[in-house]
Amino acid sequence: MHVDDITKMAKEFVLKDGKHGPTLFVETDAPQMLLLGMAEMPPTPAQRLSYFIAIGRKFGQEHAGTTIRELLYVMLAWASLQKVGDPAPRGRPSQDPNRKEMLVITHATITGTKVTYTTQMMEVIRANKKSVDLMQLPAPTQEGSNPQLALFITAFHHPQLTDAEIMRLSRDAQGPA
Repeated sequence: MHVDDITKMAKEFVLKDGKHGPTLFVETDAPQMLLLGMAEMPPTPAQRLSYFIAIGRKFGQEHAGTTIRELLYVMLAWASLQKVGDPAPRGRPSQDPNRKEMLVITHATITGTKVTYTTQMMEVIRANKKSVDLMQLPAPTQEGSNPQLALFITAFHHPQLTDAEIMRLSRDAQGPA
């Protein structure tokens, strides 16, 4: 997967059009890359988790016998920022009057049963309706996990399982919290 090329394309898309719909780029052991443009995310965290199970299952059924090697998830999101020593903001970032708009790019690499996640975040700065810029954050890349992508990957590889089984298997694979 050409992560740098996709990242560059996502940045250019935001700078040119001022937006970027949630998009999954999925590389499997098959010769073609899968691309999934998503219309709009469900409103609640639980609904979003179910959504990622459903699309993972659908893609897994359509591409049975393939294995995901890498995926890249690109989206615009709201973020609440917290200063060191301050309490964490309460509520949804979209409701925070001091929220920041971010271009978020999460890269998942699968090696055997291990999934490694890295995330880049850039602040989207809108001077007006036609002027958009991106500012790289001081800590440009973070390692961690992503429950939505973990569920997508698990559902892709095990589409025959129930939602509850996929959630349990994904949770077990991530280890203790």
